[in-house]
Amino acid sequence: MIMGKFINLNLSTEEREKYDYSLKILRDNYAVEQSAEERGRAEGRAEGKAEGRQEEKSKIALNMKHSGCDIALIMTCTGLSQEEIERLN
Repeated sequence: MIMGKFINLNLSTEEREKYDYSLKILRDNYAVEQSAEERGRAEGRAEGKAEGRQEEKSKIALNMKHSGCDIALIMTCTGLSQEEIERLN
């Protein structure tokens, strides 16, 4: 870190401006990358939660189906369509 500061002191004004600009670009790129990674993680979590909710609905519907519940009741309780319920085994 000290070496970097020492080198910066020996730069001309033009060189210093170019150096500062290149650092700004690096920092901006890093911030964009971090933001994209966080968005990707958030999207992944949301997809996982949605899949988990759908799996839980399917399990409940299957249990109700095996218990002899009426399809209309299963549809009301789970929000699944008749076709989705009929595909369950």
